[in-house]
Amino acid sequence: MRRETEMPDIFLSYNREDQATARRFAEGFEHEGFKVWWDATLRSGEAYDEVTENALRTAKAVVVLWSKKSVTSRWVRAEATLADRNKTLVPAMIEPCDRPIMFELTQTADLSQWQGDANDPVWRAYVADVRRFVERDGREAACARPTPAVALPTVSSATVALPVGASQAPKRGGEPNLVVLPITSRSGLPEDEAFAEDLTSELIAELSQHGWAKVITPAVAAQRGAAVDLRALARELDARYVMQSHIRRIGRSLRLMVELLEADAGRIVWTMKYDRPLEDLAALEESLAVEVASHVGEQQISRFEFERAAKKSGDWSAWERTLRALECSAHINSQSTRVACEEAREALSIAPDYALAHAMLAFQLAFSFHLFGGEPVSDEVRSHIRRSVDLDGNEPRVLRLVSEASTSIGDPQTGLRFAKRAVELAPHVAHGYFCLAFAHLGLGQSTEVIAALDTEQKLAPHIFYLYCSQWLRALAHFSEGRLAAAQDALDRSLELNANFVHAQKWKAIVSTLLDRQEDARRAVYDMRATEPSITLEDHASQILSTVSDGSRAATAVAALRRAWAQAESAA
Repeated sequence: MRRETEMPDIFLSYNREDQATARRFAEGFEHEGFKVWWDATLRSGEAYDEVTENALRTAKAVVVLWSKKSVTSRWVRAEATLADRNKTLVPAMIEPCDRPIMFELTQTADLSQWQGDANDPVWRAYVADVRRFVERDGREAACARPTPAVALPTVSSATVALPVGASQAPKRGGEPNLVVLPITSRSGLPEDEAFAEDLTSELIAELSQHGWAKVITPAVAAQRGAAVDLRALARELDARYVMQSHIRRIGRSLRLMVELLEADAGRIVWTMKYDRPLEDLAALEESLAVEVASHVGEQQISRFEFERAAKKSGDWSAWERTLRALECSAHINSQSTRVACEEAREALSIAPDYALAHAMLAFQLAFSFHLFGGEPVSDEVRSHIRRSVDLDGNEPRVLRLVSEASTSIGDPQTGLRFAKRAVELAPHVAHGYFCLAFAHLGLGQSTEVIAALDTEQKLAPHIFYLYCSQWLRALAHFSEGRLAAAQDALDRSLELNANFVHAQKWKAIVSTLLDRQEDARRAVYDMRATEPSITLEDHASQILSTVSDGSRAATAVAALRRAWAQAESAA
């Protein structure tokens, strides 16, 4: 018997031989609060009946489950075709298969490994995509408006079509916009022109992964010699930053010059030149784009945005409150993490549906509890993780934060899944590898910790939280019994942040095990001065929650107790 149809949220299209899997999806969607229409009876092979066709045409999202059977089903293909025409198609693969050729370019979630886990990050990301289809309003009509054009700076010598909505106010988060102007060639060689065009595309893709600014990618027309007013460009595109670049040949080398401008002031705030051997232009594209994007995104714009948010005395956007939370947590002490939680809550009071703020609060609550103890926060953390992923489950920044939050509340397996998804979406962003390392540490996988941290350091050797990465590296070495290597990593961590209490604590532990008693006593004095309210038992509890190997954790606690006692007796 067919279900009675009102207007459904989701129409589920599948082959009858995949009915068990379809039921799992239907139940999963219903658990998320969607109204689902699906036909669990054998299809007759006749034309759609009135009920089925009405449900298909009125559904806000049509979920097509692609499998080896469904790709050959004319009914499933017909339903997918109609959904694609109505712009309601949200397909998923439930097993590896070759989709019909006309759907190969449609973004399709790979849920072939999903077994019904409501917290699976790939499932959460897919639910977020479906929810956007279900909850969308008439915005698509506005997107059809023709867009005006403005002149670019002389360096690009072109005319740009404004992206849709560029002159509107920023979205609820308030992240800045970055206009990336086309890279120009000053050599006059056709191959360099082509390289500049390809490098522009690579660079835009890489910058978009970092998330420190929303990248505006104007369409270029072939009009030369135009001048520009950067302030006017900034106003038209609602941009805070403009990036302009050019390439030229110097002997057997290729030089890329990059300038980052503060758009409203029209002034250059950062510039860098990159020289590479002129051997294989194609091989240069990705590596050069990755390096430039890391410099511009993770090092420069991040710094400017931190400074900007810190200087404001009020009227903060949700984005700025979220940044202030991240800036507080960069110091990782008990006071700063409390303030960071308050800042994240303020961000949510400004924008309750801001995914990044939910993820930031989950991270701050969980990390504070993991490192400094206090009242249990797991339920609240999980609530914010779920909400953030529901709102924007394909946003790498969100996935990275909820990965750390999951690991911090004692669920490194989920943390690892979120981290892997973040790295899959943004493979050249260093923070993703830190999240991988943190989750692997929680799972006792020391070799994987070191490998992830090596990749992180290669991508961003001067990242602002490097002292924390060195601490993770030290813990991985300790877990493998490499005490000298652990000591070196702890020394590096404390060089970068002398007041990081957890590096001080592990310096006391490792120094005790290496029979360096004076170093151990000094480390205990430092940690007690840094965090006088944290007791020896608090520190012991944190060790036991961080080191997965019970025997090694017990060794670490015993060493800390010995160092603590010696420091007290010597005082």
